[in-house]
Amino acid sequence: MILGRGFWKHAVVAFVLWVLCWAVYHNSLHNDFMIDDHGMVLQDTKIHNPKFFFYQFIPDLQKNLSLEGSKGDVYYRPLAHVLPMAGYLWFGSDPFGYHLLNLILFYLCAMAFYGFWNLLLKDGSLAFLTTLFFCAHPINALLVNYITASVFSVQVLSMTASLALVLIASDESGFRRISERRRGLLYFLSLIFFGISLLCHETAAVFPLYLAACLWFSRPYSFKKVLTVCSPFLITVGLYLVFRWEHASLKTSLLEKIPLGDLSWAGYIATFTRLVVCYLE
Repeated sequence: MILGRGFWKHAVVAFVLWVLCWAVYHNSLHNDFMIDDHGMVLQDTKIHNPKFFFYQFIPDLQKNLSLEGSKGDVYYRPLAHVLPMAGYLWFGSDPFGYHLLNLILFYLCAMAFYGFWNLLLKDGSLAFLTTLFFCAHPINALLVNYITASVFSVQVLSMTASLALVLIASDESGFRRISERRRGLLYFLSLIFFGISLLCHETAAVFPLYLAACLWFSRPYSFKKVLTVCSPFLITVGLYLVFRWEHASLKTSLLEKIPLGDLSWAGYIATFTRLVVCYLE
């Protein structure tokens, strides 16, 4: 029998997760555009024209293209603009299609989570229960309700895929026969997915910490081995920060404006630390 019991088990899980995602979020499919959705999808005419696709990847338009009247963004998230552009080409000004796409992306995130936790925990039941909690938790409603939040789902998918590829490549018990060339390919693909996540949102820069935690707790690795595996991702983050500093608003639109807030560096660090503590609590 080609399709074994494992296939049907995962098929049932996939069906249950889809039913749950639909039951929790289907009532948002007929919602209208919300807050940032109006400005990015309906009012930004560049989003309506596919000729501006590569334009979305150009950082600091005023600095790099000398466009009068343009101002540097405080972020560099090209895929956050490319995804609404693709959505507009498909759905126009009808919000239903955008919400349906967001629901499908969220479902794919759930499936990716299920696969990732299976790899990490090697316990299908625990992976399934963890994913159920992810699907039903109200904080994730953002990924479906906000049309422009589709980029977060793509970021989650990319980071989860990157983690999963590293876990597969580093599983010496299950993949002892894998060639070094194929192992290297898996690491390379993981870096590609990580790069995609950085183009979604700068919070992906914390990915090496997630990776280090996964390797430390799931592999018999020393600190040196964990650091070795994480080093390409740390280097990528370093290059990304240099790029942002020189060409994509990190310095001119963010750090140089901190003194304008009448805060000393000590006061800024204290305020930022307090905010982090509030989130953790």
